[in-house]
Amino acid sequence: EDAPLVSHVSRETIEEIRHITSYPTKDEVINQFNTYVRGPLRDSVMNSMGKEDYISFKLCILVSLPWWFQGLILVLGCDGRHCDDQLHT
Repeated sequence: EDAPLVSHVSRETIEEIRHITSYPTKDEVINQFNTYVRGPLRDSVMNSMGKEDYISFKLCILVSLPWWFQGLILVLGCDGRHCDDQLHT
């Protein structure tokens, strides 16, 4: 029967050797995450979408498409009434 290569290590031991193993602490992980979100991720989003005070024409059209399609449905669908009735009113 094979014995496990690593036996159970206590939490205290892990905390004592953490500085040697190069595993970051929870605070360091959060700081690294925040640095990434505020740096490269933000830059990437800004490059693909634009700044908050500028919206490209393509994005404007894309965002307004549902409104335009809804208007077409209302016009072409005779506002939910029978089309002949709609012509006389």
